[in-house]
Amino acid sequence: MLMRTEDKTSKNKWQLISFVGTTNYQDTTYSFEEGNTINEKFCGIALTKYLLKNSPKDSGAILFLCTKESYEMHASSLKEKLENMGISNKQYEFLFFSENNQRDLFAELFEKLRKLEVETLYLDITNTFRDIPFLLYPELLFFRETFKIEIQVLYARGTLKEGFSFEKANASTEIIDWLFATKIFINKGEGKEFAKLLDKIYQQLKALSSSPDDFKKINLINKMSKYMNEFSVHFNSVDIYTVGKSAWTLTEIIEKFEKEDVFALFDYPWVIKTMLNQISSYLEKVKCSWKQKSEIELNAQEIIREQNILKWYLEIEDYKSAIVLFRELIINYYFYGKQIKSFLKHELRDDITKEITSNLKECTKEGSEKINELEMIWEELSPVRNYISHTGSKQDHFPRNYPENHLPTLKKLAAYTTDEILSFFK
Repeated sequence: MLMRTEDKTSKNKWQLISFVGTTNYQDTTYSFEEGNTINEKFCGIALTKYLLKNSPKDSGAILFLCTKESYEMHASSLKEKLENMGISNKQYEFLFFSENNQRDLFAELFEKLRKLEVETLYLDITNTFRDIPFLLYPELLFFRETFKIEIQVLYARGTLKEGFSFEKANASTEIIDWLFATKIFINKGEGKEFAKLLDKIYQQLKALSSSPDDFKKINLINKMSKYMNEFSVHFNSVDIYTVGKSAWTLTEIIEKFEKEDVFALFDYPWVIKTMLNQISSYLEKVKCSWKQKSEIELNAQEIIREQNILKWYLEIEDYKSAIVLFRELIINYYFYGKQIKSFLKHELRDDITKEITSNLKECTKEGSEKINELEMIWEELSPVRNYISHTGSKQDHFPRNYPENHLPTLKKLAAYTTDEILSFFK
């Protein structure tokens, strides 16, 4: 079904582009959302009537794409119908193209869109040549990102006798959107793009649904959008505890998506399910096993979870976050190795820091053989962390060969087994 966009401001304008073929078109019924039907000969005219039901006559424009043959067959009828609807000849035009030269067609469409102030582009491909839709989707993505407009590709499916129903044909562009959002989440820990797509679906479904059961499912989509955004903030802030809590909440919602069959509300359920499974595989490694921060126990499971966050930063080459995290991870290794439970108390963490730095000073005097591996890592990475923390504002020199020289050390820090950590404190 055609999804009508919400009128946001008086500047909201639309552009309809409709292909005209050489078929001997006959009157038939075209169906739209909300049970609306229009009896019409041309699908482009039916679409125009539908769009004008909810907007002023001067708010949109129509472009018919024709071959010379289809223009000669249908142009006079199209013009007559538009003029009878009160559409001025300044609001519509015809553009000729050859089926063997689609590149020029896309170039001309680009120039026309560049000169227009349009929020929504409706592209009716019902009567186009069969190969054009395959070539069209990369161009549409380019148009959408260049002009920052919403694009809806429409196709009228049906028969002359039983009538036609307009359906969205945005599959390729929308699937690419979900794929891109998933890739951004995995490669950046950034869930805002995924959240935007979820919120768009949520707003559409909320406007159309009236069933209490549907509202329950729709609210799960809204909840996931919220926590996708929240996870991004915590991941980018290197807050390893709220990262764990947000990851836990998201995995719980994903499980409810499956249990409550929320995927069925999406146009492409298998796509959303596949993308969320990929995201979930990362969330499972960093999610917490506790509900409140006060419940955290620094056990082997928690150590591995924190190491997995460091591994994720290294995998996506977010070396700044990895360097920021290393110090707190080593301090937690000390608490774990010494079996000290109150590891989140600031004064105790400060005491561990003083112990490490004091031992390093003593060993500098007596010889490096007394320095354990964790202290050696601390000594290597602390100057790099200080430089990053000071944003270059102090007299520190930029770390030589950063980050290449330090990657083996960071990977080593993330790979320690809990038995190896305990061995440092025997």
